[in-house]
Amino acid sequence: MSEKFCLRWNDFESNISVAFRELREDKDFFDVTLACDDETIEAHKVVISACSPFFRHILAKAKQAHPFIYLKGILHQDLLALLDYMYNGETKVPAEDVNRFIEAAQELKIKGLVPDEVTEPENKLNLTAAGEVVKEEPIGDETDVNIQVDIEISQRMVKIRGEDGKQMWKCTECGKTGKIKNHLRSHVETHLEGFVHKCEFCEKEFKTRNSINSHKYIKHCEKGEATDGTKDKVIEAEIEFSGTKEDEDMSNLNESEFLNNETSFDDSIATNGEMMEQLISEISKRTERHASKSEGSIWKCTECGKLCKRKDRLGLHIETHLEGFSHPCKYCNRPYKTRGSLQMHISTSHRGQKAPSD
Repeated sequence: MSEKFCLRWNDFESNISVAFRELREDKDFFDVTLACDDETIEAHKVVISACSPFFRHILAKAKQAHPFIYLKGILHQDLLALLDYMYNGETKVPAEDVNRFIEAAQELKIKGLVPDEVTEPENKLNLTAAGEVVKEEPIGDETDVNIQVDIEISQRMVKIRGEDGKQMWKCTECGKTGKIKNHLRSHVETHLEGFVHKCEFCEKEFKTRNSINSHKYIKHCEKGEATDGTKDKVIEAEIEFSGTKEDEDMSNLNESEFLNNETSFDDSIATNGEMMEQLISEISKRTERHASKSEGSIWKCTECGKLCKRKDRLGLHIETHLEGFSHPCKYCNRPYKTRGSLQMHISTSHRGQKAPSD
């Protein structure tokens, strides 16, 4: 039997990558059309199917030589960036579009941008792997760290359907589910490793953005160490990382509709005494008081770290974390999870109406 020689092409991988890029640039041998957002983009089946089990599954069933695939809900600019990623191994996305881009990648199951449950832990996507999102500015500033954190969070969240058929969010790290996306984002951030947020005033380090924002406000803003600009940034961050639809509803209520005590809702929100006692008890368990020399008491939600100057408003925020409570509208019987969302519903849908008699 004659001896066999092994002939190796040392630059095989790089040459293949260059070849696919050149085929795309020269518009040669396109054999699939992707449509979205009233635009169409041509690509190569072998490339997109190699980079996405979603496309591979669809193309395996397609009988046409040149199939047409419509991608509902995907923006044209995001699809272009995803194709750049698949052909080039990297892409550039504006900071404000990163979350939406990652969600599109999750929908299309693009390898390197979504968690791979089959992959061994040491091979999972991390920010130094080939799947990183490249930015123009160098790594290390505060904005860039926040972008990286947002990417990591998005890769650990999936959409699911609850028992009632409504959309929910699930943490892929521990299985925790939630109806409010921002709440689960704060939870997922507690799983992340390798991110450190350092306080610029005392250099104390924190694992999550909520924890450092609470620290800055309680330890530095109240002592006058932080500038007005820093205070504004902390408050904005609290809204960004902890805000919910129910919080927005509460902020839209007029002072006449929402007074400064926990039992000041109008009569249409009255509920049985036992349930109210249980509700107040659950809220109290999740409320922390911090003394402030300049502004009096500051109240903190122990579930997510949100801060508020008014205990009653924070109490309504904390309601958004609670499960098992329901407040039906006396006008239309529609149930609401929190008193704040019910009050907002009544003020917009039943203003001036008389509650039906029992």
